[in-house]
Amino acid sequence: MELADPHASYAVLIGTSTYAGTGLGDIPPVANNLVQLGRLLEDPGIWGLPPGHCVRLPEPSSAGQVLDAVREAAQRATDTLLVYYAGHGLSDPDSDELLLTLPSSDPERSYSSLRYEELRREIRQASGKLNKVVILDCCYSGLAMAGAMGGSTTESVALAEQTRIAGSYLLTASAATREALWLDDEPYTAFTGELIHLLEHGLPGGGQVIEVGRVYDHMLAELRAKGRPIPQQRVSNTSRIAFARNRYGIGPAARPEPRPAHPVPDDLRPVLRARPSEIAEYAARLRDTDPASAERLLTLAAVLRPAQEVAALVWVLRAGARDEEAQGVLAAAAAERDPYDLAACVVALHTADHGHDPERLALLAAERAAEDVAGTVKALRAAGQAREAELLLTTAIGRLRSTETILGLAGAFWSAELDAEAERVLHAAATSSEEEATRLAGALLTIGRQAEALELYLRTPSVVVWRPAELVRVLKLLGERIRPEDARRLLRLAVGESATAEGIARLCDGLWAAGMRERALEVLGQAATWLSVEAVVVLADVLRGDGHEEAMLYLLQEAAEAHPVAQTVALVEALRAMGRPLDAIRLLSDAARRPGAQIAELLILLEELGSPRDRSRVLEALPESPVSQHGHTASWDYDARRVELIRALHAAGRDHREVSGRLAALPNGPLAEVLRQLRAAGAHDVAHVVLGQLAAADPLAAVRRLSYLQASSRLDTAVLSGLLRSADSPVRNAVGELSSDAVLGIVRGHALPEAAVSAMTAAGLGRQVEEALGKFTRAAPVAEVIQLLRRLRDDSLTGEAHTVVRGAGWMFPELYRDFAVALWKAGLSEYAVYALEANAARLGRSLCEELAGILHVPVPAAAGSPTSAPPTSAPETVRSRPWHRFGRG
Repeated sequence: MELADPHASYAVLIGTSTYAGTGLGDIPPVANNLVQLGRLLEDPGIWGLPPGHCVRLPEPSSAGQVLDAVREAAQRATDTLLVYYAGHGLSDPDSDELLLTLPSSDPERSYSSLRYEELRREIRQASGKLNKVVILDCCYSGLAMAGAMGGSTTESVALAEQTRIAGSYLLTASAATREALWLDDEPYTAFTGELIHLLEHGLPGGGQVIEVGRVYDHMLAELRAKGRPIPQQRVSNTSRIAFARNRYGIGPAARPEPRPAHPVPDDLRPVLRARPSEIAEYAARLRDTDPASAERLLTLAAVLRPAQEVAALVWVLRAGARDEEAQGVLAAAAAERDPYDLAACVVALHTADHGHDPERLALLAAERAAEDVAGTVKALRAAGQAREAELLLTTAIGRLRSTETILGLAGAFWSAELDAEAERVLHAAATSSEEEATRLAGALLTIGRQAEALELYLRTPSVVVWRPAELVRVLKLLGERIRPEDARRLLRLAVGESATAEGIARLCDGLWAAGMRERALEVLGQAATWLSVEAVVVLADVLRGDGHEEAMLYLLQEAAEAHPVAQTVALVEALRAMGRPLDAIRLLSDAARRPGAQIAELLILLEELGSPRDRSRVLEALPESPVSQHGHTASWDYDARRVELIRALHAAGRDHREVSGRLAALPNGPLAEVLRQLRAAGAHDVAHVVLGQLAAADPLAAVRRLSYLQASSRLDTAVLSGLLRSADSPVRNAVGELSSDAVLGIVRGHALPEAAVSAMTAAGLGRQVEEALGKFTRAAPVAEVIQLLRRLRDDSLTGEAHTVVRGAGWMFPELYRDFAVALWKAGLSEYAVYALEANAARLGRSLCEELAGILHVPVPAAAGSPTSAPPTSAPETVRSRPWHRFGRG
């Protein structure tokens, strides 16, 4: 493997050692970290970065200074970018983000620190071909652990997971408290001190260059042996990286010899070099005189001898029925050997056909630290020992009992790049209670495992709803994942658990503080349904006192909708008692948008309570019917509410003139739609009421509108005529006053003239209708006359059609004959025959015979002599141009 090209690489070293009285303790060794680490990276014998390629930022003044330096280095580098930070690390209490402190940082002001996400973004945006190495030697989350920079496994895993950068290598110190781990007699912090020692002295058997993975292995062993915080690593989609030459020496890569757990006594050294059978024989002799030395000999052999010899030793002991000693050898090997050596022992045991000893060795390894378990699983899979790897994994999972152990094992698998095994740990980990499950969910959320955390939260909702911070966090996650049903279910449970008005108010305060206004309103909406009206009033008063006027009114509006309409009055009075008279009026106005029957109930109640002004407010708030540009109602719902209201008031014997009068005042189109709906609903009683109001307001206008309304709404003629002819109708005396010219104007100006004829005839205007139809025939072109006759025939209005035909009697005989022929040609033969029979005497014998022949009917008996002169009432235009109307000459 080759060293990263120093001339194409850059390093940025950032360190904060002093803090300006913000409660963060100074870390003097950080300054030494930067000086010595920079010197080593520039040393030609280690990496050899040229001048200017190693940027040092001791005590940075601002986040911008750091980000600018990293961006410039990332733009210039074409091989490797190394970013190092040392100082206090904090966790944002709201977002759980990692914060890198600066000299002016304050733990109470998150914005005064550098958010790692911003640094990560700058590194991530660098060229995809660039190797990226990030080293973080910092505290995390501010957990109290006096005198130590390291922390619990939970925080270490969280840090490693949160700081993932694609195409990079990340190495972190396991740090969780505000004070770094440093001693008065040590010049560097614990983590960076080990890194500097490795660069200065090299790695035994490490080859010509040191890979970053080997750096981690060495530091893990050294720091653990000294009882110091354990580091974490993260490799993300990148090949092996080497940024240092190995000063220890040049040679083939080899693993360091395992460090024995106990020193080897001089008297046992020669024995340890013997064959496995000889070691077993010597241990048997010692057992009788010195059992402790015998046990120590077998333990040292299990730890120090090659894997094959360990397997042979176990075989010899088994063959001699010394199973207890064989089990001791397996236990010692499982406890002390390097994971890869342990995997080699399993392979050797398999090869020697040792029965269940390979499985026993794997089971014993499950008792080791999480990092060793993960390393051994990885080594076993690499050696093809899938069965033992699975057994080790399953056993280790079964031993988990707390959040720390679960996350410790999961974090170890993540660091070993075994994400699938980490997922299994999270899903299969046993938790002793809902409380523990919730703790695990919170920890998972901290390390970015949001999906898994969310599922755990939803399995323990009764715990979540009692913790406002947890509830808000879960609701945010549900919102991000568009899971509204789960959010509503959780809120319903939260409202039920809160129970009291004060509890719901506290719940809403938490949601408002998190910027979740819609969720707070959703809680109030549910509370309005579940709480009694008395409790709703108490909650409304609390909201008012806290300055949430909009939420208070929303709560009362929802409560008015959810509870019987009679309770609206109590809510209105409560608002007035709170000094909110305008809101009380608004609540009354909102009641006018409820179903008509409920509005009627409210109006009756207000009338009984002697509140005429409130009753009027409700009526005034009734929505007006919106009218479209074509003159039709834009929504039937408005008028349907009024119709329902009128029916309810009418049935209760209450005054409804104000409501029905508004319907009667609608334009023709909207009113016709109302009447049509009434007819479809069988509500003829309400139709009578509305039309009665129409007639009372303007009798003559009512008559003129009736024909249109009858035609458009298809109401029975008897409904209209019966209303108009009723004894108490003011239209009764106005009917006879309508002239034939007025009726003619109605017929000619109506979209449905046949309906107008029918309605006015039924209303007692027969004489005027007959005169009007006669005038119509004399004045209209034949085509219009024929069209009217067709419509009258379609509506079975035979009498009115005959009136139209008789209206043509003013014509000259020849002209009348042509009129009858035109009817016959138009398919109106029955009216042509009627024309012949009605005016046979005027036509004369010859014209009757001619016309009868055309119509194929007998000559009427009344046929007489021809009449030579036209009627004196014939229009002047017709007398001057007798054939014009029939298209002749």
